[in-house]
Amino acid sequence: MSHDHVTQAIVLDDDSVCRFAMKRVLAKCGCEVNEFDSVAEVISFIETHEVDVIFSDIRLPDELGGEELLNIVNERELSVHLIMMSACVDSQMYSQLMAKGALACIEKPLMRETCEALLADVRESLKNST
Repeated sequence: MSHDHVTQAIVLDDDSVCRFAMKRVLAKCGCEVNEFDSVAEVISFIETHEVDVIFSDIRLPDELGGEELLNIVNERELSVHLIMMSACVDSQMYSQLMAKGALACIEKPLMRETCEALLADVRESLKNST
């Protein structure tokens, strides 16, 4: 993988305003961003596209939310990092998601500095996995 690899990111959130804001922040952080509002769409997309990181809302109006997405990614052994987002993250939810392999579990809204730090982790692990 070349050093100039553009980080492929997905934003999964049912709130279009939140998706738009996240997309702008991530684009400034050097990501190419696709946005979705359902787990099903994300799954079908990552089956046919290379994706490095997914910023996923934990709670979606659908019966499938961020935690289910994490389970599916684990079951299918998809090599994508998941960063879980929620307006309020409690410690139980945090430890549960981290135990399942989430890269991070953070409160919205995400600031650019937070995104930069998280993406640095993602890029570091991508570099190490090649």
